[in-house]
Amino acid sequence: KPFRLLPNRFQHGCADWDLKPTAMLKYECAAMLANGTTCSVGDQLYPDGRFEEQVYNSIGEAFEFVKQREQFCLKAKPVPYIAVLHSEATMNNNDNDTSPILAAHKALVESSIHFNIINEDTLLRSLGDYKTLILPEQKCLSDKVIKAVRDFVKKGGGLIATGSTSLNTETDKQRGDFGLADVFGVKFQQDYPDNYAYFKVTDESVTADIGTLPMHIDGQLLYAKPTSARTLANLVRRAYWKEIPGRFNLGSFAPAGEDSGYPAVSVNQFGKGKAAYISASLFRSYWKKNRPQTKYLVRNLVDLVTADKLLEVKADAAVEVSLFRQDSALVLHLLFYYITKTLDGPRWVVVEDIPVIHDVSVKLKVAGRPQQVVQMPEKRDLEWKLEDGFLSFRVPQFHIHTCVVVS
Repeated sequence: KPFRLLPNRFQHGCADWDLKPTAMLKYECAAMLANGTTCSVGDQLYPDGRFEEQVYNSIGEAFEFVKQREQFCLKAKPVPYIAVLHSEATMNNNDNDTSPILAAHKALVESSIHFNIINEDTLLRSLGDYKTLILPEQKCLSDKVIKAVRDFVKKGGGLIATGSTSLNTETDKQRGDFGLADVFGVKFQQDYPDNYAYFKVTDESVTADIGTLPMHIDGQLLYAKPTSARTLANLVRRAYWKEIPGRFNLGSFAPAGEDSGYPAVSVNQFGKGKAAYISASLFRSYWKKNRPQTKYLVRNLVDLVTADKLLEVKADAAVEVSLFRQDSALVLHLLFYYITKTLDGPRWVVVEDIPVIHDVSVKLKVAGRPQQVVQMPEKRDLEWKLEDGFLSFRVPQFHIHTCVVVS
């Protein structure tokens, strides 16, 4: 069932009587289109019923932008690929903290990965439709959810889990070990006794864009002992420095010190599938500190555990990606993504000037030979080739939003 978002024309909340830039209204409408929502823009009239002509000229320009694209969105359904669980039980038992979900969304969007956020009911009903599941610090999971996840991985699904995932029941009762310990291939030992540490990546399968420099990770960390998992990165303690007269450390953190003897990141073969486990509140750390290496690690792990690849998008700029099916056609949405430069600064982000995005390359798995590959609403026929079940093409350029229709 379609849902609706209601941004408004005001820049700072409701009824401060200013006007967002038209580019920002178009960007917000494009984001709604690309994620399956209906478009609307809120306003408030003056007490005497008057409205500002400039405001409605701007909204009209944004809605003309929508009109050119809406035919490719009607009755379209998202194609299942990567799922992120937003557990109601975990949220309710953790002061409604949604930062792990927000951070997972941020990391995947910035990596041009197509995904959907699902709840427990959707997971129990249709997890088998997806290729990989991400559990971002989902501490409180029911036995039903754990069984569904275990069966999913055993049958060939991919899994990425972080931090305290599955340590507690849906009523927040401690289990004493991960409910998914056999799937993770590690056993919970104890909480890490400090509030930050370092990850030292040792396996080439996850080093892309990270290298060998230790990654700083804040927040809750855990000691987890491998039972069948293979280590991809070591958990490194911070160095403990003795004070030396006349010398000091310029900074708030000590550098990486000795190896803890425990993994920071591991991967386990469970049945036909792979499960990656990260022994830290990785997503909360990303939401708080915004360190790029964190999203690179997430992207690399998605690539590692996802056996049946569906879509790969590469661009020099950040491009949000979503894939829908509309009748017999596939519709790929490409959207300029405005990366928030700071998460601790001003709440109100302003989008004024949106650059043209050039040279986006796409590989898409298809069931057969397409009749047509067209960029819309530009009506540009794209050159393509089909090889080993994957359709490859290049989008030469777009501004704000475009979609590629594969008939």
